[in-house]
Amino acid sequence: MPRDANDNAAAFERIREKVEKLTGERGDASKSLAAVRRGELRTLASLSLKSSQITSTPTQADYNALQADVATIFNALSRISNALGNAKIPRV
Repeated sequence: MPRDANDNAAAFERIREKVEKLTGERGDASKSLAAVRRGELRTLASLSLKSSQITSTPTQADYNALQADVATIFNALSRISNALGNAKIPRV
């Protein structure tokens, strides 16, 4: 079934709006709306954590393993943020 020019124009505008939202060109300028590629999240998904659940008072080794895990996650999130062109994630 052939489409008329109005249908084509409307379809083009919908696609254009979706692309602009994904690239962060449309929307609230104070918020980043850019999409993250699945490959950029692969680092987070493939992390092997050093820490584990404990049932008693944490030892220095437990704390150090947890701190290393947090640092690894923070660095992965920073790389994703930089890939999007955003400012670095502030340290809290």
